[in-house]
Amino acid sequence: MKNLLPKLLSYITGHRYVPEIQWASKSWTHNVFRLYEKVFGRKYGIRCEVSAYWEKGRVTYEFHTIEAALAHFEARIRGLVPKFSFEKVYIPQLAFSNGMKTPSPYLFAIAYDTSGIQSTASSTPTISLTLAGSDRLLILAPDNGSGGTSIITGTTWNTTEIGTFLTGVAFGGGNAETRQYYVNNPTSGTHNAAAAGLNSDIRLIASSYTGVNQSSPIDASTTQSNASTSSFVPAITTTQDNCYIVVSGQNNGGTATASVGTMRQAAGTGRMLGDNSAPTTGSNSMTMGGVGTASWGASVVSLAPVAAAGPANLKSLDTNVKANIKSYNTNVLANIKSINTNP
Repeated sequence: MKNLLPKLLSYITGHRYVPEIQWASKSWTHNVFRLYEKVFGRKYGIRCEVSAYWEKGRVTYEFHTIEAALAHFEARIRGLVPKFSFEKVYIPQLAFSNGMKTPSPYLFAIAYDTSGIQSTASSTPTISLTLAGSDRLLILAPDNGSGGTSIITGTTWNTTEIGTFLTGVAFGGGNAETRQYYVNNPTSGTHNAAAAGLNSDIRLIASSYTGVNQSSPIDASTTQSNASTSSFVPAITTTQDNCYIVVSGQNNGGTATASVGTMRQAAGTGRMLGDNSAPTTGSNSMTMGGVGTASWGASVVSLAPVAAAGPANLKSLDTNVKANIKSYNTNVLANIKSINTNP
């Protein structure tokens, strides 16, 4: 039954056939006439579509078919339409001090989702959070105010999802400790983040992020502590562009603020969690203060962005780094094996 009409016409007239149809992405005229040929067939024989000649600085066209004339004028009209290009700008998502996110025209690589804090001492501090978004990662940051190291025994999300230990540091004479754990691709929705310890002096902060690489989420992790300082600047060396650094810890001076980066959670007991973008590879940091002279201890992690797929040898295109390129000539980058013969 396929192509019944053109085959019937071909049988009757003996002068039509069904050509192999190739559709065009930038010519309506081409597609309309190819659809006609798919239904009614095409006359046998080679025909002249258009000819042109140059004389005294002017090009003269002669159209021998209706299709050629319409295609020419469509191309001329398309050439008059201005072409726009859009740059993708990656910045941290903006939010008010209460955590409410603001609408923004920017495209986010890794974005802050939500966070919470349990600043009341307990042996099993628990926080209820509602996670949303794609390519999620949850940071769990427990600390103990006394008892020394090895007091914190672990963290969970949604009861069964166990936090993976990142790093920890003792400070303030070694009596207090702060740690970081993470859960990759945590279950979305409203669930509990929890920590456990060997004494009743444990507290917990949890913060979630979206747009994180799910196969290799952690770019780097480290710790930093300073005694008797009014400005705390925890830093980390990232190994790739467009990472996101998360700093969690405590001080013995009170509620901290951030002058570089964003403070997501801070309590009068000295507990805090903040984050900052790391657009380029190298040393990246955030700056905390606001409590006068104090002792500080923090765990620091840099989260890796979702990796751009596509040609393995592609580093940048038209000055845009590969991580920022989502598509090329309307094709999703992940589906492209080579560009200009380069794999």
